[in-house]
Amino acid sequence: MKHQLLLHRRNRLRGITALTLALCGTPCIAETISANPANPSARDAITLTIAGTLPPSDPYAFAFLFNGAVVSGSHIRVDVCVADSIITLPPGYTLLVNVGRLPPGTYVVESFHAFCDPIGPTQLTTPLLATTAALVVSAAPDAIPATSNIGLAVLAALVLLVTAHQFKRRAA
Repeated sequence: MKHQLLLHRRNRLRGITALTLALCGTPCIAETISANPANPSARDAITLTIAGTLPPSDPYAFAFLFNGAVVSGSHIRVDVCVADSIITLPPGYTLLVNVGRLPPGTYVVESFHAFCDPIGPTQLTTPLLATTAALVVSAAPDAIPATSNIGLAVLAALVLLVTAHQFKRRAA
């Protein structure tokens, strides 16, 4: 029974996939891409947030990441899979993608969507570009000047000498 239900869902997904792609060219997902921190520098570990709404015509649809983020030159590619579940789900989704630290520069974040089989997971359709966003990574601010360990030792010795000298003058 369970196997028949999964096969029914998979066949239903393929039918919805063909219809949706014929009408929209993509899985018809409204989506936004944002970065945390909002204005990253080269020292920050960057996390992308991809949030969207799935089409209300399929209450069983859900989204998940396929391969995480792939950085190639000034492009960051994120593959989002849309699949069918066996239960009704809310239409909204939020996906977090760790990108890590990036060199300073302007990057194009591209979100590609494909219909996927969640059991594999394997992509059932060719990924199509759904959303793009710009990400600007600034140069890291200069470090605060610090003294080396030898400099600190010399400074501590000078403070001790001056303190000892002051005690001798007061004692005399």
